[in-house]
Amino acid sequence: MKTRELVRFGTVGELDTFSGYRPGRVGDLKTETAGILPVPAGRRHGTPFRMFPTWLSPNLEISAVFIGALGPVLGLSATLSLVALGVGIVLGSLPVAYLSTWGPLTGTGQVPLARLPFGKGVVAPGLIQALSAIGWIAIGALFGAQAAHLLFHLPFWIAALLVVAATMAISVKGYEAALEAQKWGARIMPVLFGILTVRLIFFHHLALAHNTVHGAALAGTFVLFVTIAASGSFSWASYGADYSRYLPERSSRTAVFWWTLAGLVIAYAWLGGIGAIASSVLSSQTAAGLRDIMGGGFLGVVALAAIVFAAVVSSVLNDYSASLAFQSVSIRVKRPLLSAFTGIAALVLVLWLNAGAATAARFQSLLLLTAYWCAPFVAIIAIDWVKHRARYTPEYVNGAFTWDKLRAGWPALVAFLAACGAMVPFMNTYYVYGPAAKAMNGADISYLVGIAVAGVLYWWLQRYATALPESAHQAVPETAVR
Repeated sequence: MKTRELVRFGTVGELDTFSGYRPGRVGDLKTETAGILPVPAGRRHGTPFRMFPTWLSPNLEISAVFIGALGPVLGLSATLSLVALGVGIVLGSLPVAYLSTWGPLTGTGQVPLARLPFGKGVVAPGLIQALSAIGWIAIGALFGAQAAHLLFHLPFWIAALLVVAATMAISVKGYEAALEAQKWGARIMPVLFGILTVRLIFFHHLALAHNTVHGAALAGTFVLFVTIAASGSFSWASYGADYSRYLPERSSRTAVFWWTLAGLVIAYAWLGGIGAIASSVLSSQTAAGLRDIMGGGFLGVVALAAIVFAAVVSSVLNDYSASLAFQSVSIRVKRPLLSAFTGIAALVLVLWLNAGAATAARFQSLLLLTAYWCAPFVAIIAIDWVKHRARYTPEYVNGAFTWDKLRAGWPALVAFLAACGAMVPFMNTYYVYGPAAKAMNGADISYLVGIAVAGVLYWWLQRYATALPESAHQAVPETAVR
């Protein structure tokens, strides 16, 4: 009886749930029913260039403009705001580009790969990833629904339903549909934001910002804005390998790295730069405010259409990756159903957020706070990659992926939680203004602290754990290694 239960509810049941149909060529829009298991060699396809539109398109959205405008709001000149933006965007994009190179080698997504160092402790980063993705879909859909409400004169709840339904329809179809959406986004959004750029710069009287803070306060504000600028691109780090895992194993890692980096940097630098330069006319962070900036009429319609389109395209990656994250914590539900659940949860959240602008603004601040978890997460998975590179193969992952074979993963979990705690005194956010950040005139170096603490602690704890008897941490059998 016990054996039958194991067959039905254990390893076999999990593998059945995570396997299924996979697209085998670019443009194959048949529903992808497979989940987090490594992509087999026979289904690999595409070229590294696909990473460019994949990372350019979802970040060509209006929130990046308003992030750029924060520099002058905090007291920096337009020039210093642009410098801080450049530094932060590059620093935040480098980890995403690096992690994207893991996809072709492993055939596995980013949070699913974290099952190796985290073991069963992957529940912590996996749920954070999935729930924060729902939150980001809701924020994007809120703005998109406001634009659709103005554009089509629909009741807000119907507009929100249409935006989320479009997002969900693409995500449910799977990997190829998600990347095809980004391809079209990368063709359409530059045109729409090109119009916005021309309108803002050449048809408004722009008063370039000057420094309103000086001395130590200026240095602290500059560091704070570098961190804010880095947050946008860095928050994608937990998605890195999700969208490169279908590339053939022989794909150039260098090309994957540079195309990913280019997509992120161009999107954030362009729109963030607009925000820093045109901050004097970007007072209203609403769809109606942007329509008014464009002067109403045809250009106002173009602006609203851009917001709706960007809300859908940018949310697709959040929805798709959330389904992989849910499976990573061993929720044994088929990926398309998890994508649908994610969309429905986001819709409920959108309707709640629409209760008031303050509610939405505070919730977005909370989401930015949750993005801090990426720092210790990246440090831990990168160290494990370096120390145990030989096991990061599709063959090993297939043999070690099932829940019953996972270690307890306590070294990674302890390092992760300790690093998250160590970051708090260094944070400067709407909800948390730590004593260390105050002492440094508002400078937020929490990402650096999280990476350092997690890296050192995990390196030491992992070495300590390997010295324990094998039975103490349920090691994966050697037969799983190629």
